Amino acid sequence: MNRTKFARALGVILIASCDNAGQESILDITSTGTVVGGVFFDVDGSGSRDSSDLNLPGIRVGLVFARGNQEFAASAVTRGDGTFQVNDVPVGSYTFVVDSSTLGDTAQVARIDTSAVDVLPNDTVAVQVIVSFPTFGGTNISQLPTGTRVFIQGVALNQVQAFGDTTLHVADTSGAIRVADVRGDPVATGDSVRVSGTVATRGTEFLLRNGRVTRLGIGNLPAADSISTSVAALADSSRFNSALVRIAGATVTDTATVDGNFVVGIDDGTGRLTMILDEAISFNRINFRPPAELNVSGLLVQSNDGSRQLKPRSVSDVDLRVPFVTVDGVRAGTPGDTVLVIGVTANDPTIFGDSTLHLSDATRAIRVTDVSGPAIVTGDSLLIRGVVAARAGQPVLRAVAVTNLASVGFRDPVDASSSQGASAGNGAIDAVLVLVENAVVQDTATSGGDFVVTVDDGSGDLKVRLDADVGLSNSDFVPGAQFDLTGLLVPTGSNNEWELKPRSAADVSLGVAFVTIAQARLRPPGDSISMAGIALNDRATFGDNTIHVADSSGTIITTVSSGPTVFVGDSVRVRGIVNRVNGQPVIANGSVEVIGNSSVGPAVLQPTALARTADGGRLDGALVRVDSAAISARTQSGPDVLLTVSDGSGTLTIRLDVSANIDVTEFVAGAVVDVVGLLVATNSGTWELKPRATSDLTVRIPVVTITEAKDSVTSLVGTTVTIVGTVASEWATFGDSTIHIVSGTSAIRAVMTPQVFVLVRDSVRATGVVGLLNGQRVLQSPAIFIAGTSNFLVPAAVSTASVASGFGGRRDAQLVSIAGAVVSATSATAEGLELTVSDGSGDLVILVDTDTGIDTTGLVVAADLDVVGVLVPVGGNVWRLQPRSDSDIVIN
Repeated sequence: MNRTKFARALGVILIASCDNAGQESILDITSTGTVVGGVFFDVDGSGSRDSSDLNLPGIRVGLVFARGNQEFAASAVTRGDGTFQVNDVPVGSYTFVVDSSTLGDTAQVARIDTSAVDVLPNDTVAVQVIVSFPTFGGTNISQLPTGTRVFIQGVALNQVQAFGDTTLHVADTSGAIRVADVRGDPVATGDSVRVSGTVATRGTEFLLRNGRVTRLGIGNLPAADSISTSVAALADSSRFNSALVRIAGATVTDTATVDGNFVVGIDDGTGRLTMILDEAISFNRINFRPPAELNVSGLLVQSNDGSRQLKPRSVSDVDLRVPFVTVDGVRAGTPGDTVLVIGVTANDPTIFGDSTLHLSDATRAIRVTDVSGPAIVTGDSLLIRGVVAARAGQPVLRAVAVTNLASVGFRDPVDASSSQGASAGNGAIDAVLVLVENAVVQDTATSGGDFVVTVDDGSGDLKVRLDADVGLSNSDFVPGAQFDLTGLLVPTGSNNEWELKPRSAADVSLGVAFVTIAQARLRPPGDSISMAGIALNDRATFGDNTIHVADSSGTIITTVSSGPTVFVGDSVRVRGIVNRVNGQPVIANGSVEVIGNSSVGPAVLQPTALARTADGGRLDGALVRVDSAAISARTQSGPDVLLTVSDGSGTLTIRLDVSANIDVTEFVAGAVVDVVGLLVATNSGTWELKPRATSDLTVRIPVVTITEAKDSVTSLVGTTVTIVGTVASEWATFGDSTIHIVSGTSAIRAVMTPQVFVLVRDSVRATGVVGLLNGQRVLQSPAIFIAGTSNFLVPAAVSTASVASGFGGRRDAQLVSIAGAVVSATSATAEGLELTVSDGSGDLVILVDTDTGIDTTGLVVAADLDVVGVLVPVGGNVWRLQPRSDSDIVIN
């Protein structure tokens, strides 16, 4: 009987034997069958048996009635090889089941190939059971307890080992997840994979650990999500955890190296994101310096602090829109590329009048054109963003933006022969600063306003262009002249030729012998020489760029045309041309180099007569000193002041150069000076002494008594003297800037006195020039120094007749008093009120000056007065008395 007919017959028997409808019974059927099979664990989740799968022992399986309760009608436990055999199964229809409590972990029955079983008499039925872990979408595992074993299926976002570890990122339609400790099949980016692993957490991130991966084939790699740096840093509240994302238009903000990885801060303007350039990937780190610009794709990985970091999977994930490169990289770039480069400039871009600078780093040099922006000088370190281009057959950078980083100083030029310079070493040293030594001038020409010189050091011709904008003198460039030349190599654009362009006069060194100063003084005019010595003055001292340079053999005056600022005591090296000025050798058109710092020795003491002749020329240009030289005359020579002095041996002219900023106030006739200065020849065959600063001069003016100052024998008009005394009338008393100074029985008027605040009884020292006014000696334009206050100002009691004659002039300017003087007449004048008075000895005129502010109300005819005042001459040996204030007049 076949199985179908048997089943139908069995069904009839079962129905006939039923006491109650629906009740199952096999009471009348005693035949049995057998159910056999096996249980295996589907390791790779493939759903079919393969070599990687495992047999499962100890799993209880059995049969339950197809209809009715779920109690086992018959059961068995799998053997060690995972097989089972259920014997003596009564004939009937069953459902095959697995006792889930015997599966353990999170395994579950994935499939039973024959779950509905019909057992026939003496029949054997085979059943295969597949056990596996549940399969979830990647991000759905966040709903599971940690430790749960699951399968996920999706597309690999990276190659295992991409970061030198065993981490894999897998994405499906629900999102992406990271799988750690991966083993199994080799996987490449874009592969379709199935992965088993244990649910775990790291911070706020869910991931799978102990992953086992099975490659299913080539999948559809999802496009990276385009997001901002700020969204990436937070993974948008976990939505982009472990995902493949893309950042566009980000700028590098900072860099660091951490645990071998290169950590780069990037920002697209919304906020900073950390990018990790894994050490297992061969990124060129030099390209990732601020402010490089890039587009980048990568995987978002959670860091220890909960923030996200972006990890590019390969070099191709990073598109450097504006990369950092070396100068060599610029030269190798494609025209039109925009790049960033750092280098040091070899010139100021304005010197050639073409806004071009030469930039170099440790690799090469390149020209940068059309430069504008911040001031740039040689030796500045620059950050340049520009476009690669070509000019005259060589790479250049154009359309640049320049940032000045610092002044670092430019490196020494590269030594080159003239033939190497002409070809720029077949282009290898294009734009480089080079030095060509011992180059002999072959010929000269004018080209486009520039002076072009052909030179040869024996290896071949090289063109040297003296650019008109640099302002170099071409007078020394004559055929046969020899030079050491420093300059920048610039292509001409034809025949693969380069020209050398010096940047300043300091780049051009006339090749000459090194001589002592004594030897230089003996050279004929026109000779080019080089010498060294000590600067005796600052380059700026006399405003004419002259420096007196001395060595142990002598001194010579050098006119400097180029080089740095020079100060007294600097050790200098000078190159220039011998010339003669006022019959003496000088060095003209000198270029100076400061090579150190020394000190100037003491000035040579000389009498004025020998200084005047520079000791027969031996001391021309030397630093000398004259002591105790009296000034006999002071004159003006243009803006300078000339002093005629003598120490008794003969006269000497001292020139107080206006550029030396010397205070000339005290240098007047009668003063005695000690002077240190430099001897300079004049066109009259004599020498002048030129002090360098006020500190080079000491002035002494003799102090005399007032009697001596007024003595026509001992005090000549025009002599400068200093007197001491007590103020008898103040500067503003009579409105004429006159002060009366009294000492004992002598007094003098200080006239044209600069405004000074002095009071009656002040003790003063006054220095001025002796002059004549109304026939009497006065002190003109004095400088007043207040020394204190005196109690010894007592007017001399005199008669009206003696005052009128000034005691024959002996009491001129004196403070006097008269008593019992009766007014006989009054007269108003432009100066004030004149009173004619007499004490009985003779008439005297008293002037009550309007400027004194004295009240004249009671000063009338017949008034009896006691008066104090100073004597002032009015000419013709006549004096008048001038009271100073109300207190000087008492009406009896």
